[in-house]
Amino acid sequence: MTNILEPIWHIYEQSFPDDERRRYEQLIELFGGEQPIKIEILTDSDSTVGFIIYWDFEHFVYIEHFAVDSIARGQGIGSRALSDFVQRANKPIILEVEHPTDAITHRRINFYQRLGFILHDEEYIQPPYDKNKQSVPLCIMSKAFSDFSKQFIEVKKTLYNQVYGVNDI
Repeated sequence: MTNILEPIWHIYEQSFPDDERRRYEQLIELFGGEQPIKIEILTDSDSTVGFIIYWDFEHFVYIEHFAVDSIARGQGIGSRALSDFVQRANKPIILEVEHPTDAITHRRINFYQRLGFILHDEEYIQPPYDKNKQSVPLCIMSKAFSDFSKQFIEVKKTLYNQVYGVNDI
């Protein structure tokens, strides 16, 4: 499994702040275990240009990390990849984004909204990935939920328990 992370690791580290990403060893352990975590490598002309790391749960898909290499951004690669992913998922999708506080975070939210994701205002904190990291206040975005506000607590419980290893919310 080590080989699957090598082509994307530099993109992963560049794309996410330290508190919003796992250690290399944590990902290797997860991919080698029984968890429903998967990765899609995005390529363009046989070059690795991005990835989608996601959890395929029974009732929804959670995109934990999605990134396109900075040198390949603005070419429609991310839009096409995420649109294709959404179609294939064939179930509701959840992802976390930073609060819209600056131009970059606004652009990121707008990107997802153009693809049909809805920004929710339920309060959400990403638990720390390990004891050396901090929790992070984030926003939840979803696609294809019939009534997300009614399902939010159950989604949050699943994420906290399965993704972050936290038993109480």
